[in-house]
Amino acid sequence: MKSASQIDIIVPTKNSESTLEDCLESLIAQTVPVNIIIVDGHSEDGTVEIAGKHGAIILFEPRNMSSPINNYLSLAKNVGLKRSKAEIVGFLDSDVVVPNDWAEKMSRYLGHRVGAVTSGCTQNHDRLLPLAFSIVQQIGSSSHRRQFRKLTEITSAQAYNAMYLRKALDDAGRFDETLQGCEDWELNYRLRKKGWKILGVPECPVYHKPRTCLKEFAKEIFGYGWSRSHLLRKKRIFTLLHALPTLALLGFSLSFFLHFELYLIAVYLFTTTMLSIVLLGDELNFKTLFMTIIAFAIFHLSWAIGYLKGLMK
Repeated sequence: MKSASQIDIIVPTKNSESTLEDCLESLIAQTVPVNIIIVDGHSEDGTVEIAGKHGAIILFEPRNMSSPINNYLSLAKNVGLKRSKAEIVGFLDSDVVVPNDWAEKMSRYLGHRVGAVTSGCTQNHDRLLPLAFSIVQQIGSSSHRRQFRKLTEITSAQAYNAMYLRKALDDAGRFDETLQGCEDWELNYRLRKKGWKILGVPECPVYHKPRTCLKEFAKEIFGYGWSRSHLLRKKRIFTLLHALPTLALLGFSLSFFLHFELYLIAVYLFTTTMLSIVLLGDELNFKTLFMTIIAFAIFHLSWAIGYLKGLMK
């Protein structure tokens, strides 16, 4: 395992003044020195001023490089990588707060064919909706909004909280700038094809600002579904798991013509209820169970519609 001599942390921003200060203060407090590189999407609020006040290096995305669904985060991250010279490079979202030993502990795992690492994120148990959203988003993901109970080899380190060995990035190639979403998953896919491992570690989980209303959650999941179908169209990378919500929606629509929709609804409710009970564990009560079942329905519908829209573009 590797000890960090120099670490660059790249944080893409766009109108992030409400969350950025907490993120930067947590990076300044690290137990090992880190260089903070902000790549801004031409914010119209106080984002750039906050970054400057905290001593960050400030770069800007090229103009007119945004999509109605997702920003070109891949391009922003590559702008940061071109400026970065460190042996180890981390990526954070601007609404993430890290513990003060995050950089030190994460970097120790890099090396010996370990090219990337993530520490997952803590759960918000104080509010009902964020807990339900977080539980649902863990289904089908090896790292999204989850904590690791032990050192675990995973398929992708999502870039809201990830650290890479530069040698591994150079080997796999950098973020694909033709992608609008899923850029971190696709990079990690190439990384693993080159023989590098990706680890989820139990130490130093981060705090990632949760979605707090149904509309925010639905919009986020719609974007994920759209991004997956965009990845299929651009790279011909198909995963059955990520197509399942759309296939289920099409099957459910067909069931109305064949008159067995009530049967499918009953099966869906039973399946999501059993999953919710298992995933909630000690958090299980009537309110959390009910809201988690609702979150499952919103997740599946939003993902399926986003996926379909991406395919039809």
